[in-house]
Amino acid sequence: MGGRGSCYLNFNNSNNSTAGDVDITSILENTNEDKDTLKKYNGKTEKLKNKNIHIKESTDNLPEDVFIPNIKKIDHLTRKYVETSNILKAKNQEMAVRSDRLGTYTEACFISSSTDFSSLQIVLNKDLKHSNRKRVEENTQSQIDSGYWMKSDKDQLVNQTITHEFGHYVQRVLMEKDKQTKNGNKEYSDFISNVKNCTTPKQVAKLVRTYSEYKATKYFKQIQRIHRKEFGKESIEDISRYGRESNREAFAELFANLNTCKNPTSLAKSMSIFLDKNFIVKGPKVDRDRIKN
Repeated sequence: MGGRGSCYLNFNNSNNSTAGDVDITSILENTNEDKDTLKKYNGKTEKLKNKNIHIKESTDNLPEDVFIPNIKKIDHLTRKYVETSNILKAKNQEMAVRSDRLGTYTEACFISSSTDFSSLQIVLNKDLKHSNRKRVEENTQSQIDSGYWMKSDKDQLVNQTITHEFGHYVQRVLMEKDKQTKNGNKEYSDFISNVKNCTTPKQVAKLVRTYSEYKATKYFKQIQRIHRKEFGKESIEDISRYGRESNREAFAELFANLNTCKNPTSLAKSMSIFLDKNFIVKGPKVDRDRIKN
């Protein structure tokens, strides 16, 4: 559904797809071999497992000075956006956090390889094992300085990518919640009907990607309407270049900025208002004051 890098993830029911140079088929096959990690990470592993979020053994070789903050961040986000874990329990599904080979240009990706609410994964690139927190922070800051990624506070640079990927998952939860409404249910029914008419995996992948982008566009337009009401006209600086490549990435980029920056852009603040209306969010409400230059 979304990737962190210069390529996008295409997914489909038959598990045959690619994200740039990422072999999604291989990733999905490797998932079955990936057992839960035995590492506790100060109890965070078990806490997340109780929320149906499983940290997998493949993450054991990731640098702990990067991965432990990532685990803590996921735990924080599931406590803040409680529906992200509640819905997993309600549907008796799980989300895996694992690592795999994602090629040269993708740091991480969120995978939902089914048209229903299953096969959910946040996958980090195994190449991170050759890195450390300092290098991750330097790379993230470089992407921010170039305008390609959204701003994060210095102490949250290490968590920006994992938060971006969790943002894709939040969109997936919103899409599932939409199915409970009359209009959302019709959209989903039409989508499934079209999937059944597909004759090749490539057609399915394209349709799923289009449907996800369609839903992201609806959410982004609602965020823009909130912005016009609360903050006035948006500027191009309100969203990163990566976020301008698709509305799926715009959603995840705004989510990352909102949750890794104490003073997010006004567009990210508008997302916070949107999520307050459409999600169970714990914690203080967004500061609606204008961002001063």
